[in-house]
Amino acid sequence: SLQGDRAIAPMLEKLRGEGELVFDGEQCPDIMPVFALACALRAGRRTRLVGLKRLRIKESDRLDATYAMLTSLGAARAIGDLFRRPVALLYNAPPIGGYVCLMSLLSGYPVGARLLGDLYKAGVIDGADARCISSFASTSGPLFVVGTVGTTMFGNPRLGYALLACHVAGALLNGLLYRRRKTSMHRAAFVPPCTDNVLASAMTDSILSVSLVGGYIAVFGLAIDLLISTGILGAIASPLAKLLSALGQDPRVANSLAAGAVELTRGCKLLSEIGLEAKTALPYLAGMLSFGGVAIAVQSLSFCSVCGIRIGFFALTKATQAAITISLACLVSLVL
Repeated sequence: SLQGDRAIAPMLEKLRGEGELVFDGEQCPDIMPVFALACALRAGRRTRLVGLKRLRIKESDRLDATYAMLTSLGAARAIGDLFRRPVALLYNAPPIGGYVCLMSLLSGYPVGARLLGDLYKAGVIDGADARCISSFASTSGPLFVVGTVGTTMFGNPRLGYALLACHVAGALLNGLLYRRRKTSMHRAAFVPPCTDNVLASAMTDSILSVSLVGGYIAVFGLAIDLLISTGILGAIASPLAKLLSALGQDPRVANSLAAGAVELTRGCKLLSEIGLEAKTALPYLAGMLSFGGVAIAVQSLSFCSVCGIRIGFFALTKATQAAITISLACLVSLVL
């Protein structure tokens, strides 16, 4: 066969080897979800899968489906154990919080929120755990930050990496503000559900999630177009433009920030069209990215509201995360 799927034979053979192994799924994305399960069986041996970005643009979000399968099979507990000490020390949160944070950092919005909802419904965490974890596990991913914003929009990968560093550090520091004072008595062990149909279940959940998120993106994309075309966005941004002008900043940034408060991608795009220097754009991008905007909030709350996370608490955590990230970005911009 000339298809990339023929790579499964040598990959399975290589999987028998010892030590850390790395597999690139760039040319054979269709086999990677199932191959990831085989990798998970290499008990005590590390396996890295790279080149998986194409999984997000298949018939469903297969990267998300892969995470769902691994979660169902107990990978959440195994990965969480690796972060047990830092998560407990920094946030007094259950070890599985490290897994949620890692998946959020790799995949971006709203994966962290979705995992919190799934773990809460499975009885693994309680509401207080979910609120604590959400404060440091609500992030964008490197594909969007570096690939879309830094490289595609601004044509500056270095800006993308600087933005990602500030974004990650801001999220981790933000969690310290919401550290649990008391250790939760609710520390249920992760018990995997029946795995007879785990592949089908994961793919179904992924399709539903993509449909839900895609629907929100379409709605808020339309909303921001209407706000721009009717001049409402400009009217909303006008006071901010005057403030920026008084501070010696480009008043055109106000429209970008107002748009980003509604829909993140559009705000970043508008900012890129102004032509600011990278060091000037970095703090603005950092704030928009960490706050997320209304579209991200609605997506996230649709998954994690079941945990008792309300819009007021969610908005507060995102506001403090944005403030911390902006502060870090201002420092980084001095050397950018």
